[in-house]
Order: sequence, then structure tokens, then C-alpha cells
Amino acid sequence: MRTPRHIHERFLHFIWQNKYLALDDLKSLDGQRIEIIDIGVPNRDAGPDFRSAEVRIGRKLYQGDVEIHHDLTDWQKHFHSKDPKYNRVILHVVLRWHPRKAVVPPPKTQSGRDIPTLVLEPFLTEPLPLVWQRAILDERRDRVQTIRCYGKNDEVSPQLIKSWIEKLAVERLELKIRRFDERLRELVDEHRLVFKEPYPRYYDDPSEIPPPIKEYTQKDFSKKGLWEQLLYEGIMEGLGYSKNQEPFLRLARNISLEFIHQEMEGGGEKPVLKLQAMLFGAAGFLGSKKWYDDAETRKYLASLRKVWGKIRKQYRREVLHEADWQFFRLRPQNFPTVRLAAMSFLLDRFLGKDWMREVIQTFKSEDGREDKLSVLRTVLTVDATGYWAEHFTLGRRSHHPIKRLIGLERVQDIILNTVIPVALLYARIFKDSPVRREVLKLYENLPSAEPNSILNTMRAQLLKAHLPVTFAYLQQGTIQLHKFYCVEERCGECEIGKVVYASPESPENP
Repeated sequence: MRTPRHIHERFLHFIWQNKYLALDDLKSLDGQRIEIIDIGVPNRDAGPDFRSAEVRIGRKLYQGDVEIHHDLTDWQKHFHSKDPKYNRVILHVVLRWHPRKAVVPPPKTQSGRDIPTLVLEPFLTEPLPLVWQRAILDERRDRVQTIRCYGKNDEVSPQLIKSWIEKLAVERLELKIRRFDERLRELVDEHRLVFKEPYPRYYDDPSEIPPPIKEYTQKDFSKKGLWEQLLYEGIMEGLGYSKNQEPFLRLARNISLEFIHQEMEGGGEKPVLKLQAMLFGAAGFLGSKKWYDDAETRKYLASLRKVWGKIRKQYRREVLHEADWQFFRLRPQNFPTVRLAAMSFLLDRFLGKDWMREVIQTFKSEDGREDKLSVLRTVLTVDATGYWAEHFTLGRRSHHPIKRLIGLERVQDIILNTVIPVALLYARIFKDSPVRREVLKLYENLPSAEPNSILNTMRAQLLKAHLPVTFAYLQQGTIQLHKFYCVEERCGECEIGKVVYASPESPENP
């Protein structure tokens, strides 16, 4: 079997991922022994191919990223030495030495650090054509993602499947509530004035002191600023979509509502411009020296930088870097720049209002569930205006006018993952049964969102025609089933698995 002249980089990933290598003999180009402890996590976004790898090079243990190429020259060809996304790379892995280059400079990060290189071809366990064939077979196997009971679950009662998914929908909702509960308590602790007393003299070691028991009362949770910060962080995380949730959440905690209120009291510039200067400045989008041909962009950036320059003097928290944000494989409507602009308009809408109270009052009103959903959708939907009615990112003009910065699909996600769990947490803490009842009614009647790959897999392999997933809570229960039971193969704890894999001699199946 001949190996194709052009080898797709995905094939090289398989060599690394499956360790088709003589692991005891690995050496870098400069002669250091290499031990692969953890290959890392495949990265589907822009940046290094594997994240959070662990490799011993010589006598030192490194934790960081791994970048994989065909040959040594690709590092320079792809301009990685100028990209801060690659500053955490600890090992450059290439298939072969480039035969046409007598001298190839070692790869360097943008920060100036040399990166060791591993050439794979001398250490392959089999000739390259055989490794290629094995990788193809392994890739085909990995593509077929099936749940364990597929082909065996046809006789399971649809009623049992539905009741189990409904239970898991509640379980998934409870996990979200607990997460917000933990964050709320962190916020309470941050706002408490804690007077620390020296430890008693009869303790020889401070580590022997038992930790203090934290007690909370309703009064601790009564400050509206805590709840508004909680909502703000949840909305920001939701705007981050799947790829930018972490930097959005960091930004919400750095540019807190308390800081925003302080800065907005000064007046001066237009509120939206000031909010955008804060968000884009702290996000790291205003530090670039890139020249833009678009005159409108230059003018807009100049105004943002002028305002941010004043705010920066009071800002004491982290400034993120452009490299922290993902644009790769995102639709332009989901670009973080678009979402940050959307948040500035939401903040302008909410500032000066008691928006947590407005959310709770929405559930306390006597309007029907459809009206409650309509109110929430109206509050959270953001139409495009100004610079962001024609741009997806700084300097990139859209070919068509942009109508909305936050559409109904993203609004539904925010309602499902932030508004509902936060409102239920409020009802739990303050023992507000009417609010709890109305929130749960909305949860049970929220229409289903666009299906994702998990839902498509479960519909094809389990639900089939037995259970149409027409409501969002059924989607949530299905996702919970897949992530926490099917993927982990916890079939013995799954109500469906218990039926499928029940022994004929077991008491449950006489």
C-alpha cells in the first residue's frame, strides 16, 4: 500500500493521539529524551492542536500545548511565531524533516521562547503506509458514535423513556441552580466584612484549626446588587456561546456591575459608548495597532480608546488579550465582538432599573405563560444599531445589514440557562412558592430549541418515533442522559439500561 503524497494533518493527529510510536526511544531534534505522559485534549478551535498536554523533555516536566505539522518549515509558514495563541506550546511535532532545507531555525513562540521539536517518522512503530491504513480504520471507528444500548432498546416502553428523561431534566436544572447558588454565596462572602482573629495559642499549627462554619441568612441574600451581578454573569456566559463562555465570564467578573455603576455616575460621554469602551477595553480589543482601511472603524476605535483611556486609570483588574477569544468556526452573528456590543445595549437598557425585581415580577404577574415568555424575549432581544448594524467585528463590514445582535435562539438559551435557574434559586431562598410554580410552568412549556449533534444522535438511536422532543425540558433531559449516563456507560444506573441489560434470572425480570 502506498502512502498518498499529501497527508492530511488529521492523520498526524491520529498518530499522536493513538501513540503509534516507539515511546521508549523518543528524542527531540536536539537529542533530549521525550516522555509523553498525557497527549492533551484535541482543540477544535483556532490555536494549537492539543491543549493541556503533559510531556517530560530531558529532566523537566512541561504542561502546555502541542502543535502538529507536516514538517519543520510549517511553523514559520503559518506565522505561529507572531501569534500569542501559541505561547503555551511546549512541543512542536512534525512528521518529517523538510528535505529541501539545509538550515531551518527552531520554532519560537511570540514571547521569544524556543520550542523543542519531535520528528515522528523515525519513531513510527510500523512503516508509514501501514500506520496510515490503521489510522483510517481507527478514524472510521471513532466516527461511529453509538450509545451502548443502540439496537437493543426497541422494546423499552416509551412511557419509561419519557418518565426517565423528565426526571433527568429536573436533575439537570438542579445542577444549574446549585452552580448559581455557589456563586451567590461567593458574592455574599466578597461583600461581607470579615474580621479575622488570630488563632488560639493552644494550636501549634494553624493548619490544625478547624475551618469556620459559614452560616447564611435571608438577610445576607437580600441585596439586589448580588442578584443583578448573578444575572449579569449568567447572561454574559450565555452570550459567549460554547466557544467563548470562559472569557465572557471572566470579563463579567472583572468589569463587575459595581464598577460599571461607579464609572457611569460621572456622565460625560454617551452611555452606550462608555459601556462599549469598558467592555472592549477590558476584553483586549482596543490594544491592537492594526491599521484599518475603513474610515468608520478608525473613527469608532478612536472614540472608544479615548474613553477607555480615562476609565483604565481606575480599572485594577485583568485586561484580557485578543488571543483569549475564539472566532474560528463561528458564524459571524456569534462573534464575541458582536456579543459584546449586544451586552452594551442590554446594560444601557437595564442600568438604573431594578432588573432582578422586574424578572421576579414577570413571574408574579397573572398573565399566561405565553405572555411571560413574550416579556422575557422582548427584554433580552437586542436589535442592531450604529456601527454594529453593519459590522461583525472591528474592521469587517457585513455584506448585508445586521438586524439583531441577540436573536430569539440565543434569548431562549439565556432564559433556559440563566433566568429560570436564578429565579428558582430566588424562590427557594425566599420561600416564594408562587414564583417557583410559575417558573417551573415556563420551564415545562418552553418550546424546543434547534437540535444539536447530541440530540440528533439520541433521536436516531433511542427516542426514534416514540418520543417527539417538542419542549426544551425534554431536550435538557436527553442531553443529561447522554452526557452523564450514555457517554460514561452508567447503564446499570440508567432506568433504560436496567431494562435492556436485565438478567433473565433477576427478580425484576422473572
